Amino acid sequence: MSLQQEIEQALDDVDAGRCELSERPMLHCQVQRDGECVDNFEALNEVVMNQSAVARITDFELRVNGAFVANYKADGLIIATPTGSTAYSLAAGGPILSPDVPGFVITPVASHALTNRPLVVQDTAIIEARILLTREQAFLTVDGQDGTALKQDDVVRCRKSEYRVKLFKMAGRSFFDVLRTKLKWGER
Repeated sequence: MSLQQEIEQALDDVDAGRCELSERPMLHCQVQRDGECVDNFEALNEVVMNQSAVARITDFELRVNGAFVANYKADGLIIATPTGSTAYSLAAGGPILSPDVPGFVITPVASHALTNRPLVVQDTAIIEARILLTREQAFLTVDGQDGTALKQDDVVRCRKSEYRVKLFKMAGRSFFDVLRTKLKWGER
């Protein structure tokens, strides 16, 4: 089936009510500086903290629900929703979450410690990443689009958003069908 035929079939299915809705969680993030919120964002896929210069290490402190998790020395840190788990987080070595898994993925980018691995937490968690040391200008990027400059000691605080995105799920096509088709998952 050609792309045009697939689009026409999908539009026919939507028009005929043969599609299900898939509700996807979003991530709400705040940038806190000196205890005050200086910016807010909503993300469907992920938020990324990294530096403007290529391959520069940043030191992060990670807390989940107030509990200290670890300090990371990495090129960046990704906090992703299940939808975003198949995007940048996956490319950085993170796991794939099925869209119905109530969780978020925290993935270090090019960690400079072999013991730092991606972490999956419940979607009820409050995730806080503090910039301990930045050697260049650090940034927060949201869904690869919006962003803001970060300073040393800024805290990026993330939680499940009150908003959800509704996506059409094509009849007869599962999440795993999409993985096999788009990511060539399971092929050699």
